Amino acid sequence: GEWWGFVGIDLCSERPLQRSHGDVVRAVAASLSASATRQRADEDARLREDLYRSMIERGPAITYIDGIEESAPTIYMSPQVTQLLGYTPEEWLEDPGLWSRLLHPDDRERALAQETRQTIGTRNPPPVDYRMITRDGRIVWILDEAVLEPDEAGTPVWHGVLYDITERKNAEQELQRAAAQQAAVARLGGRALQDGDPEGLM
Repeated sequence: GEWWGFVGIDLCSERPLQRSHGDVVRAVAASLSASATRQRADEDARLREDLYRSMIERGPAITYIDGIEESAPTIYMSPQVTQLLGYTPEEWLEDPGLWSRLLHPDDRERALAQETRQTIGTRNPPPVDYRMITRDGRIVWILDEAVLEPDEAGTPVWHGVLYDITERKNAEQELQRAAAQQAAVARLGGRALQDGDPEGLM
């Protein structure tokens, strides 16, 4: 085992040392060792928790813990949410309806339907993407991944991560527009050739 130190007992009388005295020393040493072990375990757990929280709060993604009901309050929201959406973690914790209100009108029904399927469905639902409106009116694309895990009381809650995929979505839309333009030019060229008027391409 690990060496912690010494335990001693001074006798304040001239009576000889009895076997029971040794039992007392061993009992005291065992008690102190158990207490020190628990303290070390608690300190290690706090260090791991601090490291995990530091990694989460310094990363680029937003992490959250939510109740499974739509009206359930947010349990935890990482600080990155302020930079992306303009609302503080405290505002998320105090306002259970904030997420649904910030959903883009064209994505609200789909996102809420997915939330309902998550609540009554699988423990590991597929990721869902949707748009949200920031405090200053910008539109950002979000990829939402969550798993259902029990909390300390055994109640299932969502542990999720929100990724900003706005740049990826914008790039995809540019590619789609370019492909649509190329398809339109090809159709015009085909019609011009069918009509026997190559100059119609100009």
